[in-house]
Amino acid sequence: SYLFGSLTAMQFRLQAYGVNIPPSILEMTPYFFTLLVLILTSLGGISKNKSGRISRESARFHHEGTPAALGVPYERETRE
Repeated sequence: SYLFGSLTAMQFRLQAYGVNIPPSILEMTPYFFTLLVLILTSLGGISKNKSGRISRESARFHHEGTPAALGVPYERETRE
């Protein structure tokens, strides 16, 4: 939230100083950097193999913090 707020304040200050950047691009910067931070933090859980490459197994199945039953279909037990 500090990043978003500071970028929003920077947008208003740059417009007040008369910087020659379109206002729509200045309005977009807080959202862009927020998405960038979210993407970079989500990639942090992907492990690399010995050669330094990201393997498909690690990228697909080994995200930290996800539930173990994620993607497993629910099967209801029979009632007696």
